[in-house]
Amino acid sequence: MPSDFDVEAVFAEEFTRAIAEESAKSGYRPDQFQLGGRWNDQGEDFWRENGPQWAANFIHWYERQTDVGVWIAPDGRPAIELDLTADFGDVPVRGVIDLVLTFGKVNPALVVTDIKSGSTYPDSARQLAIGAGLIEQNFGIRPRYGAFFMARGTGRTTKTYFQPVIEMDGAANSVPYLGGEFAFFDLSANSGNYPAHPGDHCRRCPVAHACVERGGHEAARYDPNYPTPLRRTK
Repeated sequence: MPSDFDVEAVFAEEFTRAIAEESAKSGYRPDQFQLGGRWNDQGEDFWRENGPQWAANFIHWYERQTDVGVWIAPDGRPAIELDLTADFGDVPVRGVIDLVLTFGKVNPALVVTDIKSGSTYPDSARQLAIGAGLIEQNFGIRPRYGAFFMARGTGRTTKTYFQPVIEMDGAANSVPYLGGEFAFFDLSANSGNYPAHPGDHCRRCPVAHACVERGGHEAARYDPNYPTPLRRTK
């Protein structure tokens, strides 16, 4: 990291810009934003205090790698927040891939990388597979691997940030399979039918507090399917 690079200043500037953009897009003032998920104490002050260190964790990790680089897509864009659109089956899908890295100096392997700021390792690699599918359909190149970068680190004593790579082969990661999944989601969205499948992932859901299936404390207020007690008739 250059000696004159101020991580805290850059993070504060980018964070402020991101809040302003989200406010303009949503129509809500920053003081009207609601915290989602399990950790409802991680608001703006929390992120301004801890975010610079998590950004620095990635910078320090990247600088220590001698055979890792940022992939340059065939259209000339560095693969940082790579914005791509492709059809999965009959459903158009847009995705913004956090990062695509190259590993190795000779015939480097592509690694679709998703940067996580949370403390819990994801329970699914589906997001990585979608990123690989977007690259495959846009550029005719299939990334071999995917991986998560945990900005807070995993482990209690020695922190590990870049997690083991995951093979992006197999039917469940393929474009045809994902096309079938998106077709199901598209049908559900168009029909208004959203079957609930409660599980560990609910802990990170921003609307779990309003879900009757999860037992959310505000479900009676927000969930139209909340069971209303039968009225007694005379």
